Amino acid sequence: MSILKDLLTAAVASGFTLTAFYDDHTDPDYRGQDVSKCIEALEACDEMTLTLYDGYGVHQGWVAIINGLDDEEQIANYSGDFIGKFHAALETREQDQ
Repeated sequence: MSILKDLLTAAVASGFTLTAFYDDHTDPDYRGQDVSKCIEALEACDEMTLTLYDGYGVHQGWVAIINGLDDEEQIANYSGDFIGKFHAALETREQDQ
C-alpha cells in the first residue's frame, strides 16, 4: 500500500473530508471521503494539492503531491497536526523495520 493511500485512509477513518485540486482550491477536482476517487483525482496532474477538512468544515492541513516520484518522495510538503502526526508515526514505523 502506498504512503499516500495510507494517509488518505487514516484521514477518512479520523473523520476528515478529502479535497484534491490543481491550482484553484475553490474548484476542486474531488471532494469527499472516497479514498480511491481521491487518489484518481490526485494522479490527474504532475503536481496536485490535497487538503483536509474536519467534520465542521474547518481546514486542518494540506499536502503537496508530486506524481512520478518514488512512494516516499511523492508527498513533497505538508502542514497540519494530523498530517504531522501521521508523518512522525511513519518515520517511527520505518525505523522499527
